Amino acid sequence: MVIIIGVSMLVPAAVDLYYGNPDWRIFAQASMTTIGLGGMACLACRSDIGPRVTSRQGYVLTVVSWIAVSLTGALPLWYSSLDISFCDAVFETVSGLTTTGSTVLSGLDQMPPGLLVWRSIMQWLGGIGIIVTALALLPMMRVGGMQLFQMESSDRSEKLSPRIRDMCMQIVLIYVSLSVICMLLYRFFGMTW
Repeated sequence: MVIIIGVSMLVPAAVDLYYGNPDWRIFAQASMTTIGLGGMACLACRSDIGPRVTSRQGYVLTVVSWIAVSLTGALPLWYSSLDISFCDAVFETVSGLTTTGSTVLSGLDQMPPGLLVWRSIMQWLGGIGIIVTALALLPMMRVGGMQLFQMESSDRSEKLSPRIRDMCMQIVLIYVSLSVICMLLYRFFGMTW
């Protein structure tokens, strides 16, 4: 999840670079830092055993992931030209990732375009992140939703992961498609970029 946040920071970096805003450097640096941290975490947690996750491990993994994503997602806001505190940057990030819509920022109309794009990306990723996290982790923890993946075979371990992965990919495809359709309709009916 942290790597996805890091890669996503490149979009507002490109937007700010296009509009000549100096915050593009902050997004690029935060992106590289976040991708590096995510890569190190992946290497540290690599295992030959497989993705067997107990309920306790699943809960810890979920909590640590959301904390890591919230802290790394706050970096561009904290170091940006907005001059806000780290607590405000984390609040803004958590608000976006949980799709609550709360904000501590004022003057959104005057904000640099890259920061507006970053706020939108966090909310978009938060919306799909909740769905995919629930579908990927809950069945492995054997709580809620497991009945969606039950099979007639007695050996569920090898067949469960591909089905979950396929379902997550289908949901991502639907989510992306609906987002693009919505964006095009907004543009068609006169909304500016």
